Amino acid sequence: MVQLRIGLYRFAQGMVCIAAIATGLSFLSFLYWGFALLTHLRFQYVLMLLGGWGLSVLCQKQRPKTRDLLLWLIPLSLNSFLLAPIVFPAQVFQFRPSLPVEAPRLTIQHLNLDRHHPHRDRVIDYLNQQTADVIWLQEVTPAWLNQLNQKLTTYTVVEAIPKENSHGSALLQHHTADEIDVISTQVEFLPPYSQRPLLSAVLQWQGQPITVLSFHVTRPRSAPTTAFQQVELAAIATWIQQQQSPTQSIVVLGDFNSTPWSRAFRTFQQQSGLTLAQHGIGLKPTWPAQLLTGFKIPIDNCLHSPSLHTLHYRVGPSVGSDHHPIEVQLTRD
Repeated sequence: MVQLRIGLYRFAQGMVCIAAIATGLSFLSFLYWGFALLTHLRFQYVLMLLGGWGLSVLCQKQRPKTRDLLLWLIPLSLNSFLLAPIVFPAQVFQFRPSLPVEAPRLTIQHLNLDRHHPHRDRVIDYLNQQTADVIWLQEVTPAWLNQLNQKLTTYTVVEAIPKENSHGSALLQHHTADEIDVISTQVEFLPPYSQRPLLSAVLQWQGQPITVLSFHVTRPRSAPTTAFQQVELAAIATWIQQQQSPTQSIVVLGDFNSTPWSRAFRTFQQQSGLTLAQHGIGLKPTWPAQLLTGFKIPIDNCLHSPSLHTLHYRVGPSVGSDHHPIEVQLTRD
């Protein structure tokens, strides 16, 4: 029994040490690009720190040392501070006006299809069961587009940019979305020399236009791709500032390949002036879909102009892609 307790204590201390070291390194991304990847696991660090500390306390008979307490408390505080605005209700951090129960609603959905998806019929069945006004799809290949055109029964493909790589996208509109008019669509390159076409659309809703952009950010796999991701985020922030006006609202959603609490994402949000749709609602992890919830991170996100408000935000079920779909329901002031 004593040996078991000692083994569990060492295991618990190991979890705390790993989480504490990873937390520290995550703030040193300016030294090495790989450290930036560690910032996305803050929720997992909190779980490791809480679990490790609780287990170590159970296994100890004496009072924890101050050194051990600081090793646990400092990284726990840092990670919790960055997660708090997403987890706790938005009213704690900023005033939100009360909204009428029957406020007009615009429902938008996003799904990264995964161009290597082996079971396309499963996704088609899922899409045909949805009621969102519009759906943005990413990683749309020519084969995917062919399936969509042939088998969709409740949605119409309004615009599509099929690509053999991960750069394809498409916009779907529900057959019953009579109050939504797609005024125009546009292919954006942000920055202008980017090789990834981004699909935007101007929707007429409640007599006013809303510009929606499906944003798919470069995956940070090396120093150059990490740097280019920051260039992309800066370019989209500039584009948003150019588009936004008192009568023009903006919605940006898609695969950000980064979490809302990462430095790059927070800088982008500050520069763009947009509001995170899931602010105060919860973490809403979406990737990788094959893992248990505690091992996932939220890299599929939605942001919108402050003139809009989130009424409902949900993560859909796994449909075979490595991403979960997200759905956001918005209203105006």
